[in-house]
Amino acid sequence: MTAIPLGQKKMSRLSKKHRKVLETNIKEVLVKHYPNPLTTTQVADVLGRDNEFVGKILYRLAEEGKVRRYRIRANRFEWKWFK
Repeated sequence: MTAIPLGQKKMSRLSKKHRKVLETNIKEVLVKHYPNPLTTTQVADVLGRDNEFVGKILYRLAEEGKVRRYRIRANRFEWKWFK
């Protein structure tokens, strides 16, 4: 088992079933607010999850072509459901 550096938390594992449920919930939030894009923070607030966790799932959905990412500042993005 590898050591985790101080100050960094290891992300808990998510079963495929729960990941799919969370992806569906994220898509529902984006569809509900379509055509307005939402930031990662806004999506996380609606779902009651933390930013980093929701961000990782949003990146995964973007790679699959299910959502689009728009840069609004240097390291801040907005996300929009992609039809």
